Amino acid sequence: MGLVTMGRGGFRWNKLRQMVYDVYGPVCWICEHGIPGGVRGGEVDHVITVCEQPELRFVLSNLRPIHGRHRCPVCGHRCNQVRAARPVEYARRRVKTPAPGFKGSPLVEKPQAPGREW
Repeated sequence: MGLVTMGRGGFRWNKLRQMVYDVYGPVCWICEHGIPGGVRGGEVDHVITVCEQPELRFVLSNLRPIHGRHRCPVCGHRCNQVRAARPVEYARRRVKTPAPGFKGSPLVEKPQAPGREW
């Protein structure tokens, strides 16, 4: 019998994703903003990319929560797509400024102008 591997998208991968969010919390490791919906609203990223070290593909300590399909409600980036297989420093520099054309999410409370003190 051959080697049994774990593909991304199966039961074991989903359990591993849940463990990543349980350990590190629902905060994107690139832009450091919260991920609404937790594991359902975000993705998992590899700290050391799979192309660099494929043996770390399913190692919990090499995985972190990240914005993916859904944009970050604060900065508007899809952080996993911004990073791709690039260095972390590159992605963190890119997400410091809001995504072009991003107006903000209604989910994020905008700071109110100071009102009158009574």
